[in-house]
Amino acid sequence: MNFEYSSRRGKGSHGRIRLGEYWTTVPRGEIPTGTLAAMLRDLRVDRRDL
Repeated sequence: MNFEYSSRRGKGSHGRIRLGEYWTTVPRGEIPTGTLAAMLRDLRVDRRDL
């Protein structure tokens, strides 16, 4: 599965992660728990797999 991070694709202090065909927006700095949960849902990753 392909993984890509691009700081140019996000706006302001955000970047983008692409995992296979799925993508999510990533804030720079510390990521709150709820935001991380939403990002994992966007990428179709189970938190137990981390």
